[in-house]
Amino acid sequence: MKKFDSLEQRVVNMYIDLFPSFKPVKNDEISEISQKQFYDCIKMIIRAIYENPLLLLTKTNKDDYFTWRHNKSMDNKKTVNIEMRKIGKILRDFFQCLFDIGINGFIENDLLLIEKSFKIPKKYIGILEYSGLIYTKNENNHVLKHKNNEQIILCWKWFSSKPNITLPYFYACMFDFEFPYTSELFKKLSGDEKAFLVLEKYFIINNFSRIDNRDKKVALDYVKNYDKKENELKAAWAEKTHGGISAEYDYMMKNPQVFSLRIPFYKILLQEFEKAENSVKDFIINTGKKCDECKYCVQMDKTGEKDLAFITVLNKNKYKMCPYFPAFQYCWENLNEELVNNIINFLIFTDKILINK
Repeated sequence: MKKFDSLEQRVVNMYIDLFPSFKPVKNDEISEISQKQFYDCIKMIIRAIYENPLLLLTKTNKDDYFTWRHNKSMDNKKTVNIEMRKIGKILRDFFQCLFDIGINGFIENDLLLIEKSFKIPKKYIGILEYSGLIYTKNENNHVLKHKNNEQIILCWKWFSSKPNITLPYFYACMFDFEFPYTSELFKKLSGDEKAFLVLEKYFIINNFSRIDNRDKKVALDYVKNYDKKENELKAAWAEKTHGGISAEYDYMMKNPQVFSLRIPFYKILLQEFEKAENSVKDFIINTGKKCDECKYCVQMDKTGEKDLAFITVLNKNKYKMCPYFPAFQYCWENLNEELVNNIINFLIFTDKILINK
């Protein structure tokens, strides 16, 4: 596990982990040199805040983290939760301001100008100056230029104004919308790059839809819809109709990355359990939640007569499997060859049962 000097440093590390390699887009609008200068500038800013969080933040706290991914209250760290969220918001606000400067600014005589009514906090100006930008004001505008790399501001304006760009693309300098940045990032975070590539190859060959940066955060999803209608794609734990996988990053966790299986119509799959291969049966038994009589499934029953919703399956022994929220169990911080084989075989079983549902 990576160690940090402070809670603030742990949160900033997300921007380092999720900062991809430089992949410029090739067109006539903006030069590769301009893109590289902007990329290097953002990378330098992130590194500077990581090494000295007080450039942006007002204080530092002792490092801490959460271990209960889906129910952080179990760690009993309310103050840590509040502080981490506060730090996360300060960082997002900073990058949103840089994004908005590009959107609202205009280029004139190799300067980036922004109307004075646009508020740029002093700490932000200090960070920009630390990274080599020169800030001044005239009668009507904030004025920015770089003391060495003049083409930074050209990319800044062009990139922030790109159609359909969102904040994660901006702060991660994902210039080429066609390049699979998130594959590169989550392959690196998977713990087994070869296993990751095997899993991704399965999704590509079997025509799963790829979705990058869902919900305005750096994330990777491969999905296949098994419902008659298209449904909004939600977090994996809330999945009901899509098969596939979700790769996400939660900076509050001891190990931030998580790979969650998207399982559609889990109740039906459990009811068809006997049709699964033995390896899939073992995978379900070893991974899925067994009924512990928590009574979530009958919480609305006023009579007390409704049966628990578990599905009984037979695999040498009888098991009472809970059909609710399977992604709370079918999730992993690291991949490996055996796990990927189990995931693929489970997805094959899912397809066999649900494709003609």
